[in-house]
Amino acid sequence: MAAQTTGQAGKLQLGSGITSLISSLGQLQAASIQAKQFKIQGTIDRLAASQEKLRAREQAVFLRKKFLQNIGSANASFAARGISAGSGVGRQLAIQGLRTLSEDIRAVELGSEAAQTTLQLRGVQTQFASETARNIGLLRFGTKGPKAVSSLLTSFRAVRGPSKKTEEES
Repeated sequence: MAAQTTGQAGKLQLGSGITSLISSLGQLQAASIQAKQFKIQGTIDRLAASQEKLRAREQAVFLRKKFLQNIGSANASFAARGISAGSGVGRQLAIQGLRTLSEDIRAVELGSEAAQTTLQLRGVQTQFASETARNIGLLRFGTKGPKAVSSLLTSFRAVRGPSKKTEEES
């Protein structure tokens, strides 16, 4: 009767050990998946930073074209009135427009640089989070995995019963 109870307890312990090992491996896999997700997000952030740089260049080109259109319209308007585009009023308008254009382009560049920096920082943070998730998974497995394996081995011994060597020594 006692041997049967020991065998049943060993089987329960074996089931517990298997469950523990599977749980540890599951935690390791979950950490690996989370690390990959963070890595993907970091790549997305780096791509977004590149796109932001291109967006700023496109905006600057648009502003320059708009400036040239405005100058062209002003020149046509001056010519229609008989005023020389190179005269004082025309020149002042062109100079003021050029200043405004320069300020607008610089504002676009600064805004873009700020957005790029933010995205690059997010990329670095997600890379750090990826490494942290992977390391935490390894640490959890490192602490629970050996315990689960030890429990599994102990339960195998309990289910198998005492070894012949142990019986001879008794």
